[in-house]
Amino acid sequence: LTNGEKNKFQFWLAKIKKTQGIDAQDDFTKIATLDPLGYYGTLSAFELGYPLTPLTAVNLENVILDEKFEWLLHFNLYNLADYYIDTNMGTLTSSNKNNPEQSLLLLFRAHQHHEVFYRLNKMQNSAYESFISKYPTILLPTPFFEIFKKGSNNAEIEVEILLAIAKQESGFNQFATSPADAYGLMQVIMPSAEIAAKLAKIKLTCSEDLYGPDINLILGPTLFRKYLEDFDGRFSETIMAYNAGPEAAQRWQKKYFTPFCADPVSCYGDRRIDATLLLIEMVPYRETNAYVKKIFRNYFNYKRLLSPTPMAAADLKAIFY
Repeated sequence: LTNGEKNKFQFWLAKIKKTQGIDAQDDFTKIATLDPLGYYGTLSAFELGYPLTPLTAVNLENVILDEKFEWLLHFNLYNLADYYIDTNMGTLTSSNKNNPEQSLLLLFRAHQHHEVFYRLNKMQNSAYESFISKYPTILLPTPFFEIFKKGSNNAEIEVEILLAIAKQESGFNQFATSPADAYGLMQVIMPSAEIAAKLAKIKLTCSEDLYGPDINLILGPTLFRKYLEDFDGRFSETIMAYNAGPEAAQRWQKKYFTPFCADPVSCYGDRRIDATLLLIEMVPYRETNAYVKKIFRNYFNYKRLLSPTPMAAADLKAIFY
């Protein structure tokens, strides 16, 4: 079993113990401690009623890694910085070939976040955990932040949700293209983009338009807002729809949620939240099942990154309602 699978089983075993009146505080504490930035670690913190403390952003401004590279960054020439890394990586990291830290920091500084995520996923668990303990927010970059905020305001969607989706969809690579022909930061396909463009009242001429953050971060949030309204404000099904399409999300809602918790009058509070968590676990598409959990994980961590004060568990877990 992977660490994620172990955390999943331990979390639900603790939930079963709790429903049976057995003290599960130690179980939840262990998961929250071992997986502080993960989906099940966060859920365990919620079960304990712990507030989520703010995360301190990675500050690399005073880390001089290479003089030429620094000048490129100084003038916001990120494309040239990318090229400089690609052509000089061997020289730039030769001082410590057995330590991936310098190359990861270079890539982070150059906004090659998708490459940082790729390399982190390839690391051994011990090396990964060591690096993340030192630079936890390297997993939570905020490129194009002002454009994300504009998209957030236009669609009335929290900016943390949009960052969470873009991180998972494209790794913040504005030129990302999927095998399904989804484009840009929020990986929008043309049929959906055309619907969103009509709603947003903007002109869309071709798929290449979706590579532009100014367009992508209007259409992606607009599409998410449409799905959110279609699902009566329920984020879990909205996230499923964004990944697998609204028809699949409606099917899963009808099969796994509605029979047990359709009435908000009789199914409220923690009972409704638990029904939502179970719905997420029951999603039969493996990719979407993992995707929804990663979006919520990213969302909670971005809330911690962008909030100056601790956040109450009751306020944050309301997104599952």
